[in-house]
Amino acid sequence: LDICPADVPYGASELLEIIEMVVVRDQYHVRDFIKSDSIIIDAGANVGVFSVFAGSLADNGQVFAFEPVSGTYQTLAKNVQKRRNIFAIHSALGGKSGTADVIVHDKLSGWNYLADSEKSLTAGPSNFFKREAVVVTTIDKFVESRNLPRVDFIKIDTEGYEKQIIE
Repeated sequence: LDICPADVPYGASELLEIIEMVVVRDQYHVRDFIKSDSIIIDAGANVGVFSVFAGSLADNGQVFAFEPVSGTYQTLAKNVQKRRNIFAIHSALGGKSGTADVIVHDKLSGWNYLADSEKSLTAGPSNFFKREAVVVTTIDKFVESRNLPRVDFIKIDTEGYEKQIIE
């Protein structure tokens, strides 16, 4: 994988754990489903570990990697820039188009979540968070806007926002 540890919003050991889960253990079972021409949506792409892995399997396909948090999106865009089949998209996915607030942890990108997600009910207040306004679109609207003939695989890891995305 072409991911630089200096460009991720957490430590190298945490990045290695993510790579082990996503790639080595194949957490999402992508080897069973992704073909060389697959069209893939990565909701909650973070820094792009899954996106790069999926893009390497679908070398004649396309990966659309959605990341709403500005700083994390910049790292994602840098990590996928050499892959012609991966498209970093600075947006959240949800049940309706518009805007929303994302709660951003100052050190741990895995703790970021949309303000109206289930995670917001259990997260509690913290001095380590800030709010950031983000664009939200739906999978249906995105597919229509890109005129995609199909979607073969959707990975969703959005910290309690999975239900809204599927709706």
